[in-house]
Amino acid sequence: MSKTANTPGPETFWNGEPTKARKVFVEVGGPVPSTWWCADLIGFERRAVEVTYQGQTFFLDDEDGSGWEKVTTGRGGFRYGHRSLPGNSTVTHERADKAEGRS
Repeated sequence: MSKTANTPGPETFWNGEPTKARKVFVEVGGPVPSTWWCADLIGFERRAVEVTYQGQTFFLDDEDGSGWEKVTTGRGGFRYGHRSLPGNSTVTHERADKAEGRS
């Protein structure tokens, strides 16, 4: 069973399968097409979820909590939407949710 890296907590999933996920801050990478939702965020720090699934690592935006909800409550399934961040985004640090007052 998977757990988050930063604290014991809920199991995390992608496509219904247990997988590793953790809450992080990332610097949004680029370049991306100007039509992509995050094109104006390159270089800015964002709350994100880092997911590692079948040897691939990718990032979900989590500013509104939807990334974490997708990998926990939504079990990584299609019924829970998400916003991907560029794969070349850089983790700046893990999130200490209690310190920042958010989950």
